[in-house]
Amino acid sequence: MSAGAGGVRGWACPSCGAPLPLAAGQPQALCLYCGATVVREAGGSAPPQVTVELAPDVLARLRQLLLDERPLEAIRLYQQRAGIDEAQAAQVLAGVIRDLTSRAWRQQPLSQSGFAIVMAVDTACLAAILWGALTGQMWAVGLGLAVTVGFGLALAGALVARIKQLTGRPAPAVVRRLARLGDITLRGQAEPVPVTRLGLEVRPAGGAPFAAECNAILRPSTLARVRPGTVLEVKLTAAGDVIPSMPLNVLSEAQEGVGDGNP
Repeated sequence: MSAGAGGVRGWACPSCGAPLPLAAGQPQALCLYCGATVVREAGGSAPPQVTVELAPDVLARLRQLLLDERPLEAIRLYQQRAGIDEAQAAQVLAGVIRDLTSRAWRQQPLSQSGFAIVMAVDTACLAAILWGALTGQMWAVGLGLAVTVGFGLALAGALVARIKQLTGRPAPAVVRRLARLGDITLRGQAEPVPVTRLGLEVRPAGGAPFAAECNAILRPSTLARVRPGTVLEVKLTAAGDVIPSMPLNVLSEAQEGVGDGNP
């Protein structure tokens, strides 16, 4: 169990072991990995207990309703299947949206400036470690190691995504559908930034088109240019990942009457 930002504690799902964030004061949550609804005792430190597990098809339907920005239908479906009241269902699904938004932010590739900052910090930490080792100042060694490890753990997902983006093969992708998951406030930004789920038709050179979905953090000015029919540049990795280029590269904007969301 670990504490996170915004008073969120990371519990492990008792059914599958996946991370299960529970906000302070939130008595129950839904695991998007296995469909388990878990409840914890108010004010207690005991691990949460499973009360009901959604069937895979119901979980997939619920996830799709959230991605399609149809929260009322999602609330009704979850309320019926979990046997809870509407207010409880709304609270649980609000937590799911927060989790999806937070996960999308953590997995976004670092920008060029962010990558440069990380390299500068790592270089400074290495210098502190070497200086401390040579002069016997073990506090400098400890501090350098702590900062290096902390940065690595906090930005591991973003660093991996950045490396995949740099080494990926560019390809055009047509936006077939998009859903706004929520908003996050980035450090140094006054206004919240939308987190969007993109449904894409990727068209690799020399290969057959295929469908893919990915999350993207888009500034409002960029989001205004993206709609069904817009063609974006993405990067394809050897592992089959699809990552939008950063900054987002709009190859062509949707024409009126084009891109109705159907493949």
